[in-house]
Amino acid sequence: MTTGLIFAGTSLAAGNAQQEINKALLHADFLIKANTLNHMHMHMHHILNCMVGEHGKGFNAHYMNPCKGLGNGAINDETSASKRKLLRQIDQLASVGVTINDHAAAHDVALAIHSLLEQADK
Repeated sequence: MTTGLIFAGTSLAAGNAQQEINKALLHADFLIKANTLNHMHMHMHHILNCMVGEHGKGFNAHYMNPCKGLGNGAINDETSASKRKLLRQIDQLASVGVTINDHAAAHDVALAIHSLLEQADK
């Protein structure tokens, strides 16, 4: 019984990261289709919140946390070092993206975020 509980707990942690990645990818889909800079920034914040979790650096409670209840942030919950590296890159890009005030430049960052999230989703 103990082994089953440990296995279930391990599986759940990995599942949380995948759910957070899936949710962030959904918001990346919204992000690349956003017509205004404000909407782009909003979805970048949603992605950031999914990456770092409620207690993570860069979490912004002013914006919705679409990953609330799924875990402690994809970066924290992910067990694969290579995926964590991708998630950190997404976090860094989104952190820069929310400061960009040019729609075309922000869209370029959005495309990069989306591409990295697609890689992380595999």
